[in-house]
Amino acid sequence: MIPHRDRKFRAMEMRDWQAHLSALECNHHMFENQIHCDVNFRVGSRGQVLGAHRYVLESRSDVFTVMFHGPLAETGIIDVPEVEFDDFKEFLRFLYTDDGPIDADNVLVLLYLAKKYNVDTLVRRCVAFLGDSLCAETACFLMEQGHIFSEEGLRLKALNYICEHARVVLNGPHVHDICNRCLASVFRSDLLRAPEVEVYECALRWAAAECERRGRADSGWDRRTVLGASFSYIRFPLLPARYFLDHVMRYDILTLREKLELTRFFLDSDKYPLQTFSVRPRAFKDPPPLIPKKKAPMHPETGSSSSTAQQQPRGGWQAGEQAQFLAGTVNDVRRRLSARQRGITRGISFAARLSIFESL
Repeated sequence: MIPHRDRKFRAMEMRDWQAHLSALECNHHMFENQIHCDVNFRVGSRGQVLGAHRYVLESRSDVFTVMFHGPLAETGIIDVPEVEFDDFKEFLRFLYTDDGPIDADNVLVLLYLAKKYNVDTLVRRCVAFLGDSLCAETACFLMEQGHIFSEEGLRLKALNYICEHARVVLNGPHVHDICNRCLASVFRSDLLRAPEVEVYECALRWAAAECERRGRADSGWDRRTVLGASFSYIRFPLLPARYFLDHVMRYDILTLREKLELTRFFLDSDKYPLQTFSVRPRAFKDPPPLIPKKKAPMHPETGSSSSTAQQQPRGGWQAGEQAQFLAGTVNDVRRRLSARQRGITRGISFAARLSIFESL
């Protein structure tokens, strides 16, 4: 660490700086003031020239050693056009001092340069900074960066966070920017804490964004095509049967054979086991059902609950309709009650036919 180095160097007289600075500070002073530089870099889009010292660079990076002494050793100005001047200078300053600010604006370019020139100490600092900034908004981005830079520790840390907070991350906008391989890693995990409906809908949104990026039509089959391997990790058997019937069967993302296979599975999973899609449960658990409240005791005379005896009858009765229903002889009331029960039964039967898959 070099405390207050910039202020100290600005106040330092050129004639006596060697007498007052440590060896590390002397090297840094020579770099900052471009004294006796023996290698030059042409940096950034404007081609600004920045000098450095071979001895320092070679002592920190084996890539620089090969660059200066290998069979294809650089003899002139070295071009580094892919990064800007200030970022490359901050990288070289780290080589001289083992110090320097790392923030959200420069961490990725410093990580890129550290990987390019094999500076492990800076790589570890950048990865640690990224790991400390992990949250719902950055998890997908950091997973993608871990994949790009082959930092498996960072990628797995971000993946674990996504699985733990899946309901927030999968429904957010940032998941649309990850690559297909990272998306497949998320969908493949058994630790994903999200219902399969949200996994499926996340896949559709990601595929729609990918179709737009590729300039493809946004149809069901196009979405399946761009999903690639990620599609096979959607666990369709874990979808609610009614949702599958209403939202998946009508959408052209499954083949006819797959639709038939899933339909048979929903009807009788023991007789028709699946061959295509996984049925392994995920870490997500449905919330426990609400405990129904106890019904109030029935009123001995009216047959209604005591708490609602003075209120308007429920179940569709209008004012005076209950009295009309109970009018006449006992046989008349029985006929009316039988007709009413048949109507209710027909309604239940019709609903059951529509939700045949729900019974499983």
